[in-house]
Amino acid sequence: MEDSAITIHCLPGLGADHRLFVEQMRGLENCLCPPLPPPGDSKTLRDYGKEWLKGVEWNHLTLFIGFSFGGMVALEALASVEVPHDKVLGLVILSGCRSRRAITQEFKKNVTLMHLAPKPLLRSQLRRIARTFSPNDPLTDEQRDLLVEMADEIDLDLLRWGAAACAKWDYEGPEKTGFPFPVYQIHGSEDDVIPLVEGDPDFVIPGGGHMIQYAHSAEINRLIELRRDAWLAERSGS
Repeated sequence: MEDSAITIHCLPGLGADHRLFVEQMRGLENCLCPPLPPPGDSKTLRDYGKEWLKGVEWNHLTLFIGFSFGGMVALEALASVEVPHDKVLGLVILSGCRSRRAITQEFKKNVTLMHLAPKPLLRSQLRRIARTFSPNDPLTDEQRDLLVEMADEIDLDLLRWGAAACAKWDYEGPEKTGFPFPVYQIHGSEDDVIPLVEGDPDFVIPGGGHMIQYAHSAEINRLIELRRDAWLAERSGS
């Protein structure tokens, strides 16, 4: 199958959009990142995954890339009976969670504080955090500016809802739930947002922080292409 017949569909993390994947959209063929939908009446990540599915176009065989929150959404959504199995190549999780084991008590505490903060204060805090976010990653000025732009424009209601849903996530992992597609997880060894859970990642980026898709973009893109090609070969039986 030609690479051009494969779509790479990216799901961003909380408070982010397509700008999170600028290095992947520059370096990978047919890579796109549609906006995440509002939560609507969703109560859980499983509900939200079904909402997200409504906007997915199944015109081509698709490789999904989920960053952090986006990976959690993809794990819930792609297990739905509504997903056409012949159109999904697999899921690559970047800087994310394979199961609820990765959700820390510190994260849950921060979610509570996020809901207590008035919106103007929360916006101000997000701008400040963006300037130094993921300190273990040597980000370029352009990449840092993109984080600040997203902090300025983020949908605070979606941020709060998504963070609360993540804190309550009860997912046991693709191996235990019978997830119908192959999963490949890439994580930074020094991720200070979602600390590495030993045994979960399939590949660890030495020294990588949370923003590995920026700081280690060449390696991330290479790994995605290798995984895409390996899954294609398995699919064709070669």
